[in-house]
Amino acid sequence: MREWDNPTMSTVTADQKRRVPLPGAQPGDVFDVQKGPDGKYVLEKLVRQAGPRPQSAAEVLAAMEANPMEPRLGWEELRQQTREP
Repeated sequence: MREWDNPTMSTVTADQKRRVPLPGAQPGDVFDVQKGPDGKYVLEKLVRQAGPRPQSAAEVLAAMEANPMEPRLGWEELRQQTREP
């Protein structure tokens, strides 16, 4: 089958700013563009992974209460490590 006989293939033209409209693309879609050795471009739509939801202020405070910051060194040990003899 020849490429121009493919009914799903469409032709688009770049505008003055080198933009090319893609059929089926939505505003905000992100694509990876690679140029192959034969000079053809391949676009792959990138899908953003959903990250963890932000913690609420109450959750942050509860985490801080459950894991208080405590110094690992005593004052004397700290003095010895930070003072010149």
